[in-house]
Parts: sequence; C-alpha cells; structure tokens
Amino acid sequence: MAAADIVLVVDDDEDIREAIRRIVTKCGYSALAASDARAALRAAQAVGGPIRLLLTDVWMPGHISASTLAEQLTGLHPNLSVVYVSGLPKELAVGRGLVGADASFLEKPFTPAQLVEAIRAALGDNGTGTQVVSSPLGQARPERRGPS
Repeated sequence: MAAADIVLVVDDDEDIREAIRRIVTKCGYSALAASDARAALRAAQAVGGPIRLLLTDVWMPGHISASTLAEQLTGLHPNLSVVYVSGLPKELAVGRGLVGADASFLEKPFTPAQLVEAIRAALGDNGTGTQVVSSPLGQARPERRGPS
C-alpha cells in the first residue's frame, strides 16, 4: 500500500457507504465516498491524486450503471482497479449483464476481513505492513506488525 492510495467508495445506502469508508481508512488508505455515479465522477475529477480503486455497488440510482462508471473513471485514472459489491450472487450479476465474468466481485453481506482482502487483492497489496483484526464490536481495525 502506498501512502497515496485512494479508494472511491460508491453506494447509495449511507450506512453501508460509511461503514466501508471507515474500514478503508482504518486500513491506511485514503477514502472518498459518493452516493451515486454522478457524485463519484465529480469527486474523481476534483481529487488531487490518482484513484487506485473503485469499490462500487452494482445497483445505484440514476442513469449511470456501475460498469459505465468504472469505464468513465478508468479514462480519468488509467491505473484504476474495480471491485463490484452486490447483494446479488456474481453469477446473476454476470447473467444480467451488470458486470463482466472476470470482474472482481464481493457479495453482500461480507465481513470487514473479506472487504480488506478484496481491496488488497485488487491493489496487489499483500498486507505486509498491516493486519486487520476483528474488534469485539465486529469492526475491523488495523494492527501494525513488527517494530513501530
């Protein structure tokens, strides 16, 4: 993980969006959050650095689909990785043409550890500096390994 790694979280459910944003920041990534594709595009144009990961819900309000959002953001941020999140099983999302068969996909509900694993896999981060452990409340928190 580089200090400048920015993750853009897009979900129309405020509680889910905020929970994901907190987990992302607790793992040491910078996080931007948006409620829909238009807000995500505005945030991506305004950000001061490259966005490395789009973490987006498959179902969003408005006329811009998650896959179209990913295509548009890739034009602005060529090294962008994408993880799609949905309550639908991946097979259904693929069958309905919502995501490609090779898309990175995280099915809801998921644990904080599963979210972190998906983020690290998408970014090619093996997590050598940070390990996520569960707190008693079920929220992820970063734990540094080795000397501080």
